[in-house]
Amino acid sequence: MAHLCALLTAHLFSTPVEFNSSVGFTVPVDDDNRMVRDISEIKWNCGLRLNLGSTMLAGNARFGSTPLIELRGNTPKDYLLIQEYSYGIWHSENLGKVKVDVLAGNLKFSGGISRLKTPSFTCPSPQRESSFQITGFTSSLPSSSSSKSIFSWTAALIPKSPEIPLPAMQIAILESGERYGSLYRKFTCHFIPEISFSFTAGTFFHEYSKESGWFQNERYYNESDFLSSEFSALLAWRNFKTLTSIGIYENPFGGTRQWLRNKSNLTAGFFSLGLLFFNADEDIITASGNTPRIGQQIFLSPRFNFKAGKGIFSLGSSFGETSRKTKKRMASPYSQYDLKLGGSYTAMKYQLKGNYDYTYSTETGKDKASFGIDGGIIFMKVKSNTSFTTSISEDKSRKYKLSEKINFKKSFFESLTAAWTWTEGKEKEKWNLDASANFSRKTKYFLMKGKISFSFRKAS
Repeated sequence: MAHLCALLTAHLFSTPVEFNSSVGFTVPVDDDNRMVRDISEIKWNCGLRLNLGSTMLAGNARFGSTPLIELRGNTPKDYLLIQEYSYGIWHSENLGKVKVDVLAGNLKFSGGISRLKTPSFTCPSPQRESSFQITGFTSSLPSSSSSKSIFSWTAALIPKSPEIPLPAMQIAILESGERYGSLYRKFTCHFIPEISFSFTAGTFFHEYSKESGWFQNERYYNESDFLSSEFSALLAWRNFKTLTSIGIYENPFGGTRQWLRNKSNLTAGFFSLGLLFFNADEDIITASGNTPRIGQQIFLSPRFNFKAGKGIFSLGSSFGETSRKTKKRMASPYSQYDLKLGGSYTAMKYQLKGNYDYTYSTETGKDKASFGIDGGIIFMKVKSNTSFTTSISEDKSRKYKLSEKINFKKSFFESLTAAWTWTEGKEKEKWNLDASANFSRKTKYFLMKGKISFSFRKAS
């Protein structure tokens, strides 16, 4: 019977069936380092992914958190009340020179939809070049580690050959009432190696407040569907890339509001320079229903990469200013300044990294900073990585973290991780001790992954 099931599995699934599960224990301790049973808890989740060739199924169950003291006497039916499910299905068909993709479930979105919801930038990494790929919007099946999202479905019509003049077309309908459509096209010409265009448009439903009053921070407007659209264009040469996006939103007080963002990167030998720029009108309400209150941003990211001995040395920085407005009815402008420094040396068997982050706000006149160092070494089939970070928050409290991660190659144990975090400040000292182990076992028909974690913390 077991042999028959294995043969049936091999026939149905083009890749091994993937099953993953994780369980975590949180154990607060008192001043005498004794376990506080009343607030100790356990949480676990599991997931299953089946690849049927042209169809993929994904399902995850998250059981939430349960106090350890309540485990005794509970029946399986009791736990059904605290479970959270996410699921999804993806199907692909080749129709001549066109591929059709259909997805449904608790999907995750990125690309054009993400830019319509959150158009502004964050200060970029000083050692990593920004992505310059645009494909309209993208959707993906849920994973066991991701939070649950609302139900939605998407359909895409994608030409398989650049000779077909049609653009890639996508539509998405979300349970919240949001609807999006997207067009994407990539081509080349004799003087520009790569040109890409994408257009995403949709509607979102939003009502800021059900009550109006003299002292509200925001003006009142009725609930309704609002239009939003985003156009992106990428021009890429060998040593220079530039991606420009423009967003337009229907405004409940009349007219439209726009934002413009651009990211560019210039490379000259071992030196590269990145530029991020963002500018937005006032009173923008994004597709997430939020008012970001960011008027303008500009960031510069110079980086140096060159060989040093048998390794590669990298040194970079990112710095810039974000102009914001306070969350008040009579809003006033202020600025936030960011600075990031980073350096690394990477060789065949080892790697050393360091970073420094600094942020200052003129609204509060306070700053915060963090520093970290990370070192890794490979010995036979084991890779060890040790890191230490320290940060100072706006209230001048200090946070320290020391962590160790060991990865094993071609072993039942994938990795072991341990981290010690403690905070010193005006309040009572806090600390956490976290440890986890990841397991993996692959056979011809199954891929099984597991994780067990423990978290010990000082009870507040």
